[in-house]
Amino acid sequence: MKKTASPGYYTHPRTLTGLESFAQSIHQPLAPMLARFGLTLELLNDPQALISYTAAVGVLEACARQWKCPDLGIQMGHVKTLDYMGAVGLVARLSDTVGEACHAIQMNISIHSNGYSLDIEPGDSITGESASIAYTPKPGSGCGPQMVELSLCRIYQFLALTSGADRVKIREVTFQHAPVGSSKSAQQFFDCPLHYRGVRNAICFSPQLLEAPTVVRDNAYAPLVQAYLQQERLQADSDVVMVTRRLIAQLLSTGRCTRDSVAAFLHIHPRTLHRRLLEQGTSFADLQDEYRRTRATEWVSGNNFSLTQIGLMLGYANQSAFSAAYRRWAGTSPRNVRAQGRRSNGTADV
Repeated sequence: MKKTASPGYYTHPRTLTGLESFAQSIHQPLAPMLARFGLTLELLNDPQALISYTAAVGVLEACARQWKCPDLGIQMGHVKTLDYMGAVGLVARLSDTVGEACHAIQMNISIHSNGYSLDIEPGDSITGESASIAYTPKPGSGCGPQMVELSLCRIYQFLALTSGADRVKIREVTFQHAPVGSSKSAQQFFDCPLHYRGVRNAICFSPQLLEAPTVVRDNAYAPLVQAYLQQERLQADSDVVMVTRRLIAQLLSTGRCTRDSVAAFLHIHPRTLHRRLLEQGTSFADLQDEYRRTRATEWVSGNNFSLTQIGLMLGYANQSAFSAAYRRWAGTSPRNVRAQGRRSNGTADV
């Protein structure tokens, strides 16, 4: 059966926190694996970037296969930090209880990623019904076992960090997928019954945990954090210009940066994207041209990339197309600018 193209979902590069250090620990090159999915090491460390959630999923699955590490998601999950969520992780410091912290993350998750949702069930202390947090990938996201296992590990670490416990008592963990190799690493990590081929991906625990006070609360920055998160939520939900600019920056080098592809990424019709951009006084073509001109001016003046590389990174089919565009912006060719810079500083052309 022919596979249909997946809808585009975004995530913050910090989703892959721990992958670079793990690759180094087993002496495996990460850059070639990232390149297969249109990603770079620089992109993973860019705090302002957005990357394809599906690409992040693909990288994890490919690395697990290539490196013969079927428990890659579990291994990465040992990193105990809230930093992987960026500014969203700060909401834990504004919450009185673990449950409030979990709900705050749930409310702000669109800032970090739209590739999945978090579903929280409070349970019942009287009946003994377990509380749970489920990780639910969006339809068509292509989410695989490595991302699911990594994400459930991070939910566990979030519960541990906010409650101040070295180890959180988990009642059971369920996965929708079948075991990937041995489940020994997952068993050691969660230290509870594991159930595969279930109806959801979830961690189940005592309801009392959600009522526990957070140990990371810090009121000092509350007004700033709340104001920032409110602005980011509004931008993530409605600032089509900001999101389009980010997507152009990420998609240009892949050769798939079109109005249609950006619209698919945002789950709207191309005509809707066009209309919303016009309402903001711009267009997809204008934003793309603006980004290309800015980057070309910066990169041609420097010596980090050859002119051929710059053309490819800006999504031009060939050097002639890039040179024509640059001449339109600058009134001269990129080769002339590069040559003038070479004569000025005495360096060799690249």
